[in-house]
Amino acid sequence: MHYPEGITGTLPATLPQIFPSGHHTVSMFERYTIDANRCLIHDSILRVIAAREDNLNYYTYSNYRILDRFELIAGGQIDQVYEDDEHNRTLYKIRLDQPLRKGQTAALQYRAHYKTGYRPREVRRAFTLRYENVDIAVQFHPTQTPASVHFCIWDSYTDPNPIQQVPITLDQAGTVHRFVPYVQQSAIGYQWTW
Repeated sequence: MHYPEGITGTLPATLPQIFPSGHHTVSMFERYTIDANRCLIHDSILRVIAAREDNLNYYTYSNYRILDRFELIAGGQIDQVYEDDEHNRTLYKIRLDQPLRKGQTAALQYRAHYKTGYRPREVRRAFTLRYENVDIAVQFHPTQTPASVHFCIWDSYTDPNPIQQVPITLDQAGTVHRFVPYVQQSAIGYQWTW
């Protein structure tokens, strides 16, 4: 499956932004890791952002409350943690290492560690703003590879039924991945069966 034009507009509405966004994502490489117990242990992300305005100081990361901890590896410091009870998510306001002028870029590297025993059968990333050069992968433990994996597109943040799904084959290392030129106001990811 190839998306030369990107994926856009499958989500009906966007979640409200608690902290305004003054950037766009130039590239994002996301790697989920599944262990021998079929548990999602972490999600490693390398993201490059570009400022849309002068004096961009912050970036905000959000995730549903299934994390044990959030680890910022490079690019800034966690300045504030905000609990969004209405949408069952936690937001991390990250102060960038240096303020950016309009058009300047910065790289952020972080890892989301999931709660022990968390055994999903899918990973889904919702993109409200435009993200360019998106590469999402899932690495399965070599002794616990799924019977089938599908790359999926959803029109919902939570509905388990994708609007489009395509079977994919794991590579020799037990990984699946897809590159998409851009994603905006859509949800993409993977579902699998054991």
